[in-house]
Amino acid sequence: MKNTSTKRVVQTALFVALALAVRMFSVMIPMGGVNGMRIGLSEVFTKMPAILFGPMMGGIASGLVDFLAQVIKSEGAYLWPMLVVMILGGATTGFVWRHIKNVPTSKIRVGFVVLCVLLALLGAYNHIVLSVTGTGAWFDTLQRLKENLPMATYGMYGAAFLGLLFLGVDTVIKRRNPDNYKDDFLPLTVTVLTSDLLVTTLNTFVLRYYYSGLAKLPFWMVYIPRLIPDLVSTVIFAYVISCMLKIYNRINK
Repeated sequence: MKNTSTKRVVQTALFVALALAVRMFSVMIPMGGVNGMRIGLSEVFTKMPAILFGPMMGGIASGLVDFLAQVIKSEGAYLWPMLVVMILGGATTGFVWRHIKNVPTSKIRVGFVVLCVLLALLGAYNHIVLSVTGTGAWFDTLQRLKENLPMATYGMYGAAFLGLLFLGVDTVIKRRNPDNYKDDFLPLTVTVLTSDLLVTTLNTFVLRYYYSGLAKLPFWMVYIPRLIPDLVSTVIFAYVISCMLKIYNRINK
């Protein structure tokens, strides 16, 4: 037991070191005059401890990478709430993977389709309430969104469309190249997507709270530009992690 724990700590430290090294080559994109979002592959190494060892090691690894990166190369004022968000994101990765890794891919596909359809239907219902009904408790609730109202309609449509598009492409790839298809790719995508959506959403609130320039903008104008790269990188990260897991399992046989 002691040797196993030591091995996990050492390997987690190795992944943290790799994440910090790769992070040096990432690109920071400014938004509203402040650091808005980072694009790079360091997240792949940050998520590996969560995938391999669970929520606790995932949270520790994510927190260490975020904090040590600021110590090594400061990029402005450090927002401590973001450290908490990163720890939460790492723990979420491990938690989701622990509960989804053994779920049959067919069930995940069905769940994906149901979720996308529900999002589209909710968007359509909101559209009808806003443009046709124009009254009622739900109408009043939607009106409270004010400048963020498009997220309740077009945002829902967009999320449903992208989800179904991804699932369609994944299905085509599996049918045309079944021998090279990675069975853990879809559950890994769901895992990475869940944690990244959580982190991006919470960090958007943090950024708007601390920076007045972003607070003046509607939430969706800050959120969507941060969300789109996340959706693209999710697919890439899931594929790379799948390859790394295969290599890791071969080495540790």
